[in-house]
Amino acid sequence: MLRIARSVKTDGNAEFEWPLSFEWLPQRMQPSGFNISGSNPSDVDVSATAEPSTPPQEQEAIWVDIGALDEPPEGEPVTVRGRQGVFIPGDSSNEIDVELEPGRWLRVSGPLAKQDLVKVTESIEIGPLNFPWLGTR
Repeated sequence: MLRIARSVKTDGNAEFEWPLSFEWLPQRMQPSGFNISGSNPSDVDVSATAEPSTPPQEQEAIWVDIGALDEPPEGEPVTVRGRQGVFIPGDSSNEIDVELEPGRWLRVSGPLAKQDLVKVTESIEIGPLNFPWLGTR
């Protein structure tokens, strides 16, 4: 395995851009990972999380997801990312949903007040969502 690992060389063309990144998070929160899933390039779901960086880590994570929704969610109207979205309050976690393009929604949820959840949603950088390799293996 070591011989194989040492034989891998960059080709100078490979580049990876994060599909989602947090430009602002509340104190003590840090990005903790992302996921790309789907059955083909036109059916892609991308998600990312941020979790507490210091104890106590009992606080829930912040979740971000871009994917398809069958029907628009219902909630309190809120303007976010220059569009009309919805704020959905919950017992331990709140949510904001905003349609990025027809049928493709950005959903951000976490244990944050509405103002902070809007700020996180506004600051999310969305990278290229083109993954031609999905469904090829």
